[in-house]
Parts: sequence; structure tokens; C-alpha cells
Amino acid sequence: MIPILHHPEFTTGFADEEAELYEALEVGLRVYQKAGYYAGAPPSELDENDKASQVFLARGTDGVVFGAARYVPGREGRPLPMEEAFELILPPALQAIPVTRRLEGELVNERPMKGGTSALALVCSAFLFYGARGDYDVTVHVAIGRWGERVRSAGFSFHDIPIARSIYPADGPLAPYYYKNPQPLSCHYGLIAENRPRAASCCQALGMQIEPAFAAG
Repeated sequence: MIPILHHPEFTTGFADEEAELYEALEVGLRVYQKAGYYAGAPPSELDENDKASQVFLARGTDGVVFGAARYVPGREGRPLPMEEAFELILPPALQAIPVTRRLEGELVNERPMKGGTSALALVCSAFLFYGARGDYDVTVHVAIGRWGERVRSAGFSFHDIPIARSIYPADGPLAPYYYKNPQPLSCHYGLIAENRPRAASCCQALGMQIEPAFAAG
């Protein structure tokens, strides 16, 4: 794992080994199964999106991965996974960004902390990492409840994407998440260049140290 942020109770970083990708998938599966959002047997192998994904981990001082943010890069001629689950009305600002410079993000967290520190650390890690690399322009997220409001209250700039309806297969393994979720689903996007300095400010407010390679200039 390439370290990005340091907190007294955990470290976040970019997964650079296949074993770490499996750790992220396992924590995600545990979270979804516990919440009743995953139906059927666990997958026995990585699917196409799993193999293409880029992952950030939150690893506790006990060595256990308890949170993960997975980003699937857009590919020419293929919609993002969320576009295969919903009929979306993409804002003009998002349409103007080439699909190959978009990322779809998904965040899971087994150890919620006061003020949302552990979840916000993963959001910060992604903006700092991609901001330093410069190869993507925007992250897109499908979230439950008031996630969008929470990240905005932490100082981030996220914009809403209207959802017309869900078109995810009713017999798919994540059907309970899309059709039986008691909390409303919402979709948001955040521009990386706009949010990189906001991530640095958020880290400072939460008492997290940023690795020099990823500090916003």
C-alpha cells in the first residue's frame, strides 16, 4: 500500500498489490451483507470492474483493513457502472468531460468515527492522489442517505446528478441495495482540481498528516 494519510488510529493508502484489492472487496462484501444489501453467494472471482478498479484502503493500527474506496475508471465506448444501474440525467459540465477521465467511486466503512473521520479520510485520499497524478478530472458517486450533505459540510464541493429510475436487474446480487434500501439513493460528482485543496484543508481540520508526495501545492 502506498501511504497517503496518517491518523493516530489508522493509515490510508493506495492499494498496489492484488492481495490488497481482495481485502477491499472482502470489507465491502461484509458491509453489504450485514446491511442486507447483497443477495446470493459471494463472488468466487474478480469481475471486469473489479480488475479495472483502483482502490484506497483504511488500515487500522491493528493491521486490519476496515474501510475502502474503490474507483472504476471510465472506458471508451462503455458507460460507468452507475449508468448501467440508473437512468441518469448527466449535467452538461459532466458530459463535457471525456468518459476516460471520469471515475466512479464507492466507499465502505466498518468503523465509523466521530465526525465521519475515517470515511472522510478515504475521500480526501482519492482527491489528493488523483490531484497529484493529474490523469482524471472527476469522481462520480452513488450514495445512500445524506452522504452528499455530509461531504459538503466537511468543505467539499459535490454536485447532484438527477436519477430518473433504477434499471439494475431485479435478480442481480445488489438488487436489495437498489430496490429495498430504506434510505434514498442519490448520485453526485466532484471535480478533482476543485476538491484537492479542500481535501488538504479537511485533513488539517481532522488532525491527519499528508504524505509530502500528495500534499496540495
